[in-house]
Parts: sequence; C-alpha cells; structure tokens
Amino acid sequence: MLWIRNSLIVLIGIGILLLPSLTKAATTAYSMKVVVAMPKGSEGGTLAATMPSNTKISPCGATGKVNSVSVTVTYNATGIFGAADKDIFIILFNPNYPEKKFIAFGKQTFPDILLVTTPYPDAESLTAAANAGTSECIYLSRSSNSVGSITETILNVMLTGAVGVAGTWQIIGIVADYAKVDFDDPTTWAAWDVGTFMVKKPWLGSPDRNNDCQVP
Repeated sequence: MLWIRNSLIVLIGIGILLLPSLTKAATTAYSMKVVVAMPKGSEGGTLAATMPSNTKISPCGATGKVNSVSVTVTYNATGIFGAADKDIFIILFNPNYPEKKFIAFGKQTFPDILLVTTPYPDAESLTAAANAGTSECIYLSRSSNSVGSITETILNVMLTGAVGVAGTWQIIGIVADYAKVDFDDPTTWAAWDVGTFMVKKPWLGSPDRNNDCQVP
C-alpha cells in the first residue's frame, strides 16, 4: 500500500505545481482604448504653438480649412472561457446639453451597418435603459462580438457648418455587463477609456454666443 500513498503524494505535488499556470490562464482580456484625432489637412490637424496642446481642438476659425474629428476605439470583451461575455458601450458626453448630456451609440451590424444615437438626460436613465437590454444604447452586444481585440473608427464627422456645438466633448468607451452596469459606478465597468476634444472653445457660450463652427 506504500506505493499507492507515494503515488498520491506525487499526484498532489504535480497538482500544486500546475496551480500557478492554471491561475495564470484564468484571466480576462478586457480592454478599451479611445483615440481622438483631427484628420490631416483639417484646421485642427496642424495648430499654432499658441493653441492648446494637451487636448485635441478644432478651432473653427476663418482659415478656410475644414474642421473635422475622428474617433477610433480598440476594445476586447473576451472572458476567461475564450468567448465575448461583456457588452460594449460608446457614449458621447457634454454637460452643456440638459436633455441629452449622454448620447449613447448603438450599432446594427447586419445586413447593413447602421449607427444609431439615443440621447439620455442623466446616468440614471442611461443605466436603466442598459439594464433593460435596450439595443439602442448598447454599441455592440456580446452576441454580436468577436473574440479578441477589435479596432474600428466610430466617428469621422465634419464639424464645419455645425450650429451650437462649441465646448468640450468626451467620448467614453466602456466594457461591461449590460444587466449589471451602473454608469454612476465605475467598479461595474470591466474596462474603460475616455477621449476628449474641444470645438472652438472650452465651453458653450451663454446665451447663444459664438457657439457655431462656421468658417466665414
């Protein structure tokens, strides 16, 4: 019976040695990266040394150049079992717009790719919509998501000619479970990132004063 006991000791020892590798394998790849860019040739693409350097800005000046902005996201919703088990949220935020501070992006992926935007006045109403599984506020659900890292340009818009858009805008990308996410509680987010850009100036004028992105 001694050989049985010795064999059990050996097997236990092997199991202990394997524990670190098993623990290492049981990790997630959740990630989110948001990158804001002012396209080459646009007014914000090349700025004077006197302009802001820490935040992307489209000045909307009288230079004759177009003003535009693009936003690219790279995300991964892959869980420990090798499948996408979280959802992707993309939200455009600006506190100057009372009824639509939060603009959630939803994406129809088949047969045609269609971007849908839905405004929400506060984080509470956005959370309620997400928890209910409202497709319009979920950019990409886990059932439509592929395994691994995905990069895509979600915005590539012309700002020239836009009215009442001055101010600081944030684009927020979040990886989370739609049923458990709370947009007032970042601990419910598996991964997230924020990209920031300004249009013309840091804030919206009050009253409606010099807020358009018009180039004379």
